[in-house]
Amino acid sequence: MTYEEAEKYVHSLSRFSSYPGLDRMRCLLGKLGNPQKKLKYIHVAGTNGKGSVTTLCANILQRAGYRTGLYISPYVTEFRERFQINGQMIGQKDFARLLEKIIPYAEEMKMQGDGINEFECNTALAFLYFAEQKCDVVCLEVGLGGRCDSTNIIDTALVSVITAISLDHTKVLGDTVAQIAHEKAGIIKATTSVVTYPKQDDDVLAVILEECAKKNSSLIMPNIGGLHITNADIFGSDFCYGNQCYHIGLVGKHQVYNCLMVLEVMQILTQMGYVIPREAMLDGISQTKFPARFEVISSKPLIVIDGAHNYSGMKALAQTIKELRCFPKVAVIGMLADKDYTEAVKLISPLCKQICTVPIDNPRSLSPQQLKNTIQPYCQEVTAYSSREEALQMALEKLEEEDTMLICGSLYLAGEMRLAVLQK
Repeated sequence: MTYEEAEKYVHSLSRFSSYPGLDRMRCLLGKLGNPQKKLKYIHVAGTNGKGSVTTLCANILQRAGYRTGLYISPYVTEFRERFQINGQMIGQKDFARLLEKIIPYAEEMKMQGDGINEFECNTALAFLYFAEQKCDVVCLEVGLGGRCDSTNIIDTALVSVITAISLDHTKVLGDTVAQIAHEKAGIIKATTSVVTYPKQDDDVLAVILEECAKKNSSLIMPNIGGLHITNADIFGSDFCYGNQCYHIGLVGKHQVYNCLMVLEVMQILTQMGYVIPREAMLDGISQTKFPARFEVISSKPLIVIDGAHNYSGMKALAQTIKELRCFPKVAVIGMLADKDYTEAVKLISPLCKQICTVPIDNPRSLSPQQLKNTIQPYCQEVTAYSSREEALQMALEKLEEEDTMLICGSLYLAGEMRLAVLQK
């Protein structure tokens, strides 16, 4: 099997299965020898910030000398971004070889009427890869929810992390933040340490506390009273916390809050006996770059790509734009129809002088015209484009050296446009 054939097979699987739960993963992994039982995990759930927290943890542990697996989703530019060890993506040959181990069992389960979905396949492959490569720690990001997510097949975790929770995927997870928190808190295991976002909604925090009490697990929340941000710009933030000072390369106050959770995770691991030198912390935090998270592609003119795609993400993006005073002269926005785009665009649109709405190469894409109609009450100059390339070209032609251009609304769009901008 070639890599191209392997990736095509994975994408041919359904996005969702007929019913939620871990039965399919339990069955599949049992046939594969339960590779997930051979590993230790930092397990990360939440609505926003999961990828940043997971990646920061992995980068620090790698620099501390631990062989570190990283499983994240979705990818931005390359499918194999999802599976990394010490910052290196899985090789094409390894991916195809490991998938060949999964396919016979996947097809057998399909014939029995209980076929696995795409994310379950990816997660099983990740477990196989990390176990085969003898990772010391795996930084494991939840795909959707937590309680019934395929990553939650693990028996225990070194630390469980629950990042910022807000409304998203409401048709699957529930239409209140408390219901969504209930699903996310499902990753909490018995007698483990749990770290959560320092500014959680009260209803969310109540659910997490209740779940911790049930599982006899301890909850740690960073104390933002001890946080002092000394500088913030398009290259990140300088801050002091716990009598130590740091520079984070990820942009925005929300990323500083995410980093506080990571610092608490490292403190817990240190208490467990892991050796994490201060240099590993400083370097891991400052050197972490994450595509499409307020990613600066160019500084003159300032071109920013951000995968914000829900209310919470757009709120953080809008706050960062205001704090840094980099208001877009032109923004290119595309969103998925199954997101709460109506509320999300209210936050970002008034900050932009001109907006181009574009389609996303995804069957769930919102039409540019419908997105334009939604945005128009908040921005005077809005144009719908059927071509992303045409919109990008127009936007770039309008920019002077001191101007700002923003591309946002979806990680799918961010991935497509990122490559296009870099090729200009």
